[in-house]
Amino acid sequence: MKQLITKRLVAFAAGLAMVAMTARDSNAGVAYSQYEYSAVTNLVTSMEGNVVTFDNFSLGKQTEIDGAAWLGAYFENGTGDLLIDMADSFTVSVYGNAGGVPGALLESQTLGLGMYSEVSGGPVGAPGYSDYFGYGAALNPFRLDAGDYWFSVTANIPSPAPVSDDTYWLWGSGVGDSDMDGVSFSTANGIETEDQIFALSGNVVPEPSSLAIVAVGGLFLTRRRKRSN
Repeated sequence: MKQLITKRLVAFAAGLAMVAMTARDSNAGVAYSQYEYSAVTNLVTSMEGNVVTFDNFSLGKQTEIDGAAWLGAYFENGTGDLLIDMADSFTVSVYGNAGGVPGALLESQTLGLGMYSEVSGGPVGAPGYSDYFGYGAALNPFRLDAGDYWFSVTANIPSPAPVSDDTYWLWGSGVGDSDMDGVSFSTANGIETEDQIFALSGNVVPEPSSLAIVAVGGLFLTRRRKRSN
């Protein structure tokens, strides 16, 4: 399922989601981002038990990932605008790259209510849609080596859904970020020519040589202090 949307960017929601994303570690940086978009161009289904959408990303060095942020909205076929949150959890996953498509599952974490922030960015403005929501969550840290990967976020909506069973959560696509390459993937259509809106926070893991230098430096300072005493 795909619906064309021409809503402009939701900077307020995106900004708060990014703040929430880094709440676990105040020293965490942005490991990867497709969040600096200039417009929300599309919304695509990404739900457990339905169509699942993925987007590719790359890391230049081994990185410990500890947070994620994304943007999306709900759609219910045949009703007016939705004003409630219908998912009882989201699942954030990272897959390896298998020749330009998602490969083996490497990490998956399900975030229940209270484990992620959700901030309204205003109405989508089309019948049957909720507001846009910016989401952010701290994750249990995990490490990824330098390389190419695929990120996926899916909404888990209970059955029966709060409004009706014809309810979907839609992940926002965007344009304008320098990291966007016009490639994503869905289990319904395969390779897509658009990018999903998301970001990952984390820190580069020091290389062994760097750790050795730090250790030697610490030993040198300890000996120097002993001599001075």
